[in-house]
Amino acid sequence: SVKENVYLLEENNFFRNDDKVLKDVVDNKISNYDSVLSYKNYKYDYKKGDKLSGAKVYKSYDSLCSYFTNSAFNQYVYKFMECKEDEYYYEIKNKTEHIPYCPECSDWPKLDNVIFKVKLPFSADDQNADEVDNTKYIWKYDKDTNSKDFYLKVSKEKLKAYKKNYERKKEAKEKKQGTIKTIVTIIVVLVVVLGLIPISIKLYKKYKNNKIDY
Repeated sequence: SVKENVYLLEENNFFRNDDKVLKDVVDNKISNYDSVLSYKNYKYDYKKGDKLSGAKVYKSYDSLCSYFTNSAFNQYVYKFMECKEDEYYYEIKNKTEHIPYCPECSDWPKLDNVIFKVKLPFSADDQNADEVDNTKYIWKYDKDTNSKDFYLKVSKEKLKAYKKNYERKKEAKEKKQGTIKTIVTIIVVLVVVLGLIPISIKLYKKYKNNKIDY
């Protein structure tokens, strides 16, 4: 599965460092794309940072190819992305040329600074990222980017191994939580029982002392 988080940010002084202004601006800007975002089942939150703030738009997908071929956002860098899969790999690349920064284009967003990050749970088999930070792969596009290709190759065997390990850890965690819950329940019952014993003895003695023989 894939979690897509898109951050649309401006410097804080753009919002006059006012939370209400931030929310009003974000709501206003998002409303321009509301039909597309609603159709694509996106949700959004407000994002407040130390230097940059704005909106966080997010959505989940059930597969790698589903994300790359259905995202509403990567089309602003490449008109079409191609994701092919066989028995062993997912192979993702741009099917069309990179869309350059265009300040005069009224029908296209003026994206002068785009940072695209893909974080995997393991190393990619092949890629052409501008930067690599452990298993995070970063591509950068700015005003001066005239032509750039995208390429990422991911092993299905590694995905299967990761999934198997993840499910094993999840099962062990749930089993541990179940054991802890059982132990806590036993302790609570014992505490209640032990607490009732002296009370029962006290009540019995009181009953014996107050008993009247007829």
